[in-house]
Order: sequence, then C-alpha cells, then structure tokens
Amino acid sequence: MTLSSAASTPRLATAAGEPGRSRYAFGTLALALPALMLLLLLFVLPLGRLFALSFAGGSLKWYAKALTGGLYTTILLRTFEIAAINLELAARGLGAGRLAAVRTVTLADPGAQRLFGCVLGLHHLV
Repeated sequence: MTLSSAASTPRLATAAGEPGRSRYAFGTLALALPALMLLLLLFVLPLGRLFALSFAGGSLKWYAKALTGGLYTTILLRTFEIAAINLELAARGLGAGRLAAVRTVTLADPGAQRLFGCVLGLHHLV
C-alpha cells in the first residue's frame, strides 16, 4: 500500500468489539450531558413540580376556573393573540430575508417596495 492510497481512503476508528460505531459517539454524548442535566434541573423539574401542585387535593378546580373565569380566559386569549402576531411578523421577516438573500434588491423595484412596505407596516404608503 502506498502513502497516496492510504491517504485517499480515510476510515473512522471504531470502538473495540463494536464494528461500525465511531469511538467519538460517546464523546458527543458526554459533551452534551452537562447541558442536558442543567436543562433538566432548571427547567423540567420545576415545571413538573408545578404541574403536580396544580392537582393538589386531586381536584381539577383550578383548570375549570382558568377556562371558565372571565379574567383568566381574557388573559389566555390575549396570550394566543400576541403569539399569532409574533408568528405573522416572523413569517414576514423570513420572506423579506429570503428575498434579500436570493437576489439583489433595490428599493426602485416595485415588488421590493410592496414587500418591504408590508414588512414594515407601511403598506398604505406604497
């Protein structure tokens, strides 16, 4: 085997006894493990505890109050309204970004004027 043929066929080193598995597979998991543990400790466990506390006494009265009460229903609907507005603005921004990335856009282009006018909320000026 010549030096050039050995260099042209790179191979992954495999763990002993496990053909085909990279020895780096465990290393990737080991690097992600501290972040996953932090996420579990600071996010998942408190949410699980809060969820368990919501069933205190084996009752669903808090969920019934949230879905039938005037103030709670108003706040819940307002939250979904704000989320829908954010989703719409993100879609508009992605459309403008895609247009800017695909072709050279000048404000002299009528299509770009309409698009950027809609994104910026200036569609009444176009």
